[in-house]
Amino acid sequence: MAIIQQKKTIIWILGFLCLVNSFVIIELSYRHQWISTNVANNTVLQLPKTVLVNLLKIYRNLTVNAIASTRKEPAGPCLTLIEKPKPSQSGCFSYFSKLQVQPVPENDCDKPYVTINKSGRLGNKMCQYASLYILRHLFGVAIFDEMHTTLDKIFKNIDIPVKKPDCFVGKAKSTTYKSLYDKLYRAEATAQNTIISNIITEPLLDTPYHIYSYAAPRDLLLEYRKLIHSLFIFRDEVRQNAIRNIDTALRSFNATYHHRDFPIVTVHVRRTDYTKHLKNRINLTQLDKVYYTNAFEFYKKR
Repeated sequence: MAIIQQKKTIIWILGFLCLVNSFVIIELSYRHQWISTNVANNTVLQLPKTVLVNLLKIYRNLTVNAIASTRKEPAGPCLTLIEKPKPSQSGCFSYFSKLQVQPVPENDCDKPYVTINKSGRLGNKMCQYASLYILRHLFGVAIFDEMHTTLDKIFKNIDIPVKKPDCFVGKAKSTTYKSLYDKLYRAEATAQNTIISNIITEPLLDTPYHIYSYAAPRDLLLEYRKLIHSLFIFRDEVRQNAIRNIDTALRSFNATYHHRDFPIVTVHVRRTDYTKHLKNRINLTQLDKVYYTNAFEFYKKR
């Protein structure tokens, strides 16, 4: 009986302690709530200045990243307008928007020059010509245009300033278009720190260079497409010959180039060396005439 009585006493004591603990917890909870709604509103948190600066930087970065993530980047070339020297580090071409380089006179044989691979057919020569033109347009270099004779037969305004053949003496250093562009860009970035205006008068090259690769800088060609489009204007006789060929093709439709009620779509199919190139490189053959005929009929019915 004594043992049972002791157990009951212990149980009553434990129950009383649990009840007291519950009231304590409730009181603390109310006191915490009272502090958070009244005192906390008038409390000033003192933090070191460095901590506040770091918190502000983190907030700004989060805000900028959040805004940037909601914006869609516009499609287009990789060219970036920059005003401080920063050499290009990728396949994109950087340039200065408010800086000009005085062109080297084509009759000055003492200045270094740039030549380029003249191989290939008309398409390659057009790309090489445009690539050289951009170099002179941006950096004012003296260039040797070996494609002039071929292009001048087709286009009326192939007037790129070139140096005389007797100016090209010595051996030029071989390079790629991208490497030379980066070299000229870095030279321009360095030169801008020594001038008081936006015009650089000293040549950017110290030695002649030869671009041995097939130049076709897509980013530059896209950026300056209006300029390049103005370079290639067909001669009148070329246009007239093309119109005669179109009139012959339209004869069965009782129409001509100038008298028709439908658009004209022409398709260029690359052949010549490209057929062999496809076979040797990737073991493929070109589409034949039957494919193109069926394709034309399909779109005419639509």
